[in-house]
Amino acid sequence: MKTFKEAINNETLQTKVINIKLNVDMNPHTKNVSHDVTLAFGDHSKDMFNIGKDIEKYTGLKLSEASKYKETPNDAYIYGMVNLMNNGEDIYMFHNRTRLKGEMKKVGVMPAIMEQLSHESMHLTRLLLNKVKYNKEGKSMNDVLEDNWYTMGEIDDKENPLIIYDEESFCHCHGLIVQQLTNSFIQMIKK
Repeated sequence: MKTFKEAINNETLQTKVINIKLNVDMNPHTKNVSHDVTLAFGDHSKDMFNIGKDIEKYTGLKLSEASKYKETPNDAYIYGMVNLMNNGEDIYMFHNRTRLKGEMKKVGVMPAIMEQLSHESMHLTRLLLNKVKYNKEGKSMNDVLEDNWYTMGEIDDKENPLIIYDEESFCHCHGLIVQQLTNSFIQMIKK
């Protein structure tokens, strides 16, 4: 017999695990990158908390607040989110289907889809590249404050050793992530 949480999860949350692979050889930090990402859609922000364990810990958001939030097609507690879960081992990308449908009515289907997917994929690019890099260094993302994550910029900036991704390789990775998520994203939005 299903628990209440499993029943809710199956009715309003849709997930698909996608292995993202990047091999952008113009930067040593964007070569041979591979990691699973859970792509998720829910009809309400509270659905995000059913994706995995410890969602509250990594987001700072609360299921109790999400459950009380009076969502509309134009306003949601969570529109989209990329973060860690399951003790920092897994990555997810969540989208609020109701809120996205509201945006589609305002600006059109393709503009809304493109904005939402590209926006959250930008967050995913930085998180995924850093998670894989820290794993290769034997570190956990739990050991590194977000303020100290590697980032993109002018890589010859000797004053900031955290800038390791040049703009071109970072943007190339972002584009490849969007490319690998697009078909599943569109299929899941159709629910």
